[in-house]
Amino acid sequence: MTRLKRLVFRVLIIALLSQGQLLAQSAYSTYSIIGIGDYVDPAVPAAMGMGGLGISNGSYWYLNNTNPALLYYNRMALFNAAILAETKTINQNGFEPYQAGSGNLTYMGMAFPLRRDKWSFSLGLQPYSSVNYAFTYEGLPPDANAPDDLTILNSGSGGITALNFAVGGLVFKGLSVGVKASYLFSGYEKTYSSITNAAPPAYSAVYLERQSVNDFVFGFGAAYKQKIGEYQLGIGAIYDLPAGVKGEKFLRVEQRTFNNTLIFSDTLLDNTPYPLNLPSTLGLGVSFGKPQKWLVGFDYKVQDWSKLEVDPSARPQRFTQGAKYVVGTEVTPDVFDVKNYFKRVTYRLGFTYEEKPYWLSDIQIKEIGINFGWTLPVARFSSLDFGMMVGTRGTTDNNLVQENFFKVYFGATFNDNRWFLRPKFN
Repeated sequence: MTRLKRLVFRVLIIALLSQGQLLAQSAYSTYSIIGIGDYVDPAVPAAMGMGGLGISNGSYWYLNNTNPALLYYNRMALFNAAILAETKTINQNGFEPYQAGSGNLTYMGMAFPLRRDKWSFSLGLQPYSSVNYAFTYEGLPPDANAPDDLTILNSGSGGITALNFAVGGLVFKGLSVGVKASYLFSGYEKTYSSITNAAPPAYSAVYLERQSVNDFVFGFGAAYKQKIGEYQLGIGAIYDLPAGVKGEKFLRVEQRTFNNTLIFSDTLLDNTPYPLNLPSTLGLGVSFGKPQKWLVGFDYKVQDWSKLEVDPSARPQRFTQGAKYVVGTEVTPDVFDVKNYFKRVTYRLGFTYEEKPYWLSDIQIKEIGINFGWTLPVARFSSLDFGMMVGTRGTTDNNLVQENFFKVYFGATFNDNRWFLRPKFN
């Protein structure tokens, strides 16, 4: 191993065994106040250029983590890391638009073959959900004897992190299967504060909620590819089992003076067992293309979050079934052209439409995005992967919030069949 490879390997192992703090708060969103926060798409940056397309289409060049059945495509040792940067404009009727930005490490993973061209194993660390918001607004007094108005402050941070283990491979020509186990850990914290405008001594009422999880969830995948002349048809399916994951909840109410001196505190739950009912995920995909040249595909995912139960800290929350539709394509002019570098670049485009599981003011929140990206080959089989997304989430109807965003995904992938070979000298 070269010095650079040893350094990358050590950094990756340390990060994978850490507590996942680098992966927290990957994106700012006012909607992450709901439930366990925003569910995070597991796709790597290369796939995000196609909107996350990856249930039926495998790649030799980047980690196939959407469907474990496609892991056998990773025939060389692979190391991958990715970051996300985002800018967002938040709009609500009657208020000035608010600008927000965020960015962080969002994925780290590795894969290596167990049996070349047959079975491969992967290990990855990424967020399962993300909580990242902070906003204030003026509230109405609870009764006529209360002060004239209240200032409400809401903030939240953290999220659930997933450490993924997956194995996938061919069972016979064209058909592959895979299994995935995810260890969910860490958690999020939410704070709700109200400050009165009464004459001194003014006070604030604080409601603090912390939810942590510590359990395994499991999933499966299958894929089939069929040659049709010089073209290839791919079909894939994934299914993540529903799970009541073990967790603990901490709840406390406080009364504080204006200068933050504690007046009163009462702990309602002190790390009390509080499981979360996470939904199953069903995904179906189909793709068609000419290998190493071009591909077009469609993915569909559905999750029923209606059984999710969270403590109604601010107000009762209603969840429903969420669904995501993805159409994507990629083109590589000539992957084997050693003279023209740009012919070896892979260009991608995708469109996503998502029905979020949030039901607010009799409206289901929806998200629409246009995705594009490219992969730049470097140093033998390695690459730099870029993905971008321009989109909108939510609506300003019924006093709701609309988020217009621009996301940039950047990843580095190290592919090399010499990672675990000991050099020999004659």
